[in-house]
Amino acid sequence: METIVQFFKNSVEAKNFDFNLITVSALLTIILSTYQMWGVTKQIATIERKKSVESISIPLIIFAFFYLIATALYGVYTMKLSVIYNGTNFLFFSVVLIKVWRYKKINSSDAMFLLLFSLMIPIMVISTNKKLAYMSCASVMLLGMLSQLILLIRNKKSGALEPKLINVYIVTNSSWLIYGIITKDWVFQLSNAISVTIITLIAILLKRYKDR
Repeated sequence: METIVQFFKNSVEAKNFDFNLITVSALLTIILSTYQMWGVTKQIATIERKKSVESISIPLIIFAFFYLIATALYGVYTMKLSVIYNGTNFLFFSVVLIKVWRYKKINSSDAMFLLLFSLMIPIMVISTNKKLAYMSCASVMLLGMLSQLILLIRNKKSGALEPKLINVYIVTNSSWLIYGIITKDWVFQLSNAISVTIITLIAILLKRYKDR
């Protein structure tokens, strides 16, 4: 218990707590992380309502699950409470994974992505350069997000993909981009700049293919 208390005291947020950009941006990202959790619950509800996972990229969901675990670990290593809180979103994505596999048979491709993306966890734990390790994990984001973009283009229908979830991620990832700029964390700057671009394209396609 004493170790946990000491960790909180030594965190970036606690050390810089004041009316400043770091504190304000940290509070904002915590609020938006909660908003992100709400978006994931909406996706879960949509899957249940439609009893389908059509147009939902399985690699993206698998990626999000492991990436958020890696995010929580990165938050621990960098002593950032807001990053750890954001990483706890993996609990919500674990439910999405269960729902996805309830309505879709697991194939060899899904199993391959599960194995590939799970490597993010040992990479974060073993690596001595945590920023480089996290950037490596973030770069895998391209595979997951691009798979969703390609799936939408191929299906030309929104299916069970929840627009609210995509809109949530545009807002939250944009806030993390700002947070990275303020805290001078190039990992957050680069990874979220890429993710915001791809997610925005997904949102545009969702609007175009709505109700098809």
